[in-house]
Amino acid sequence: MHTKLAETPDNLMLAFRSSPYGSFNHAHADQNSFNILFGGERLFCNSGYYIAYGDEHFQGWYKHSRGHNTVLIDDKGQVLGRTEAYGWLCRYLHGQQITYCLGDASNAYSGTGLTRFRRHILFLRPSTVIIYDELEADHPAKWSWLLHSPNEISAEAANNRLLASVETARAQVDLYGSVPLSFEVNNRFDPPALNWRRRKTTNGKLLEYPNQWHGTVASTTKTAKMRYLAVIQIHNAVDGKAFDAPRALDNGCIRVGSWELCVELDPSIPPGLEVHSVNGKTALAVNKPSINVRGKRYGSGNLNSTILVEMLADKNIVAESTEMYP
Repeated sequence: MHTKLAETPDNLMLAFRSSPYGSFNHAHADQNSFNILFGGERLFCNSGYYIAYGDEHFQGWYKHSRGHNTVLIDDKGQVLGRTEAYGWLCRYLHGQQITYCLGDASNAYSGTGLTRFRRHILFLRPSTVIIYDELEADHPAKWSWLLHSPNEISAEAANNRLLASVETARAQVDLYGSVPLSFEVNNRFDPPALNWRRRKTTNGKLLEYPNQWHGTVASTTKTAKMRYLAVIQIHNAVDGKAFDAPRALDNGCIRVGSWELCVELDPSIPPGLEVHSVNGKTALAVNKPSINVRGKRYGSGNLNSTILVEMLADKNIVAESTEMYP
């Protein structure tokens, strides 16, 4: 997903993976993971180093789920080396204002007790990303939401917020959960990235593996069902534009910039989500029978679908996506 594909310096790119081919062979245990780049530079991305095939860092971080922007259950990740540890893209919709997809990685965590991991990704142009996670297990579990960056990540735990910046961009990540959240940030690998092969650069110096930064947002109590909502705002590194502070509205929704989000975080209620632009011309609904845009209702009545409506100057986009099996 892009903003300006042909203009790299100003392009915000979001990549999402949920693959039916599993984690076999060269694939990583990174189902339902995402990467965000701005100006061609990595802002939030997979972390670690390919030091040698099969070494401790390679197996325990670089290919492991903990090195990717996905989720752990009880500090455990997805199964490596198995075609059965698969994900899949259930729904996809693309418009000029919103691009949406839904990934299902419920089959990727064999042996952990995880029974459901569905991740909704919304790219709200020009600069906001929404991530809505549905998580379930067969037992009360600790859940960990992971975020990685090449440069420093800082936490404002009192505001449930992470901040990061790289040469090309700045980001603010506001997080919400169905239970209270704890925030941990560090720049350590476990296992560490060691140049035990004593590889050298082209000028003869020993190759170094610089630290990278990792944020973990965990549930403070164990729960069999968990919901996360992440609101990620990205700005150019030099534009000086301030981030919007998400604001709770009287109707229980959240206002951030030119968007209003209504998200079901209570796991005792079926998952659902609505997004409306403040100008009333764009809307998206997840697991809703219909959606109201400027006094008119759109939708087929299907509760297991996503509806997108965009009222543009030259045309109207009305689209609906149901489950699409690979």
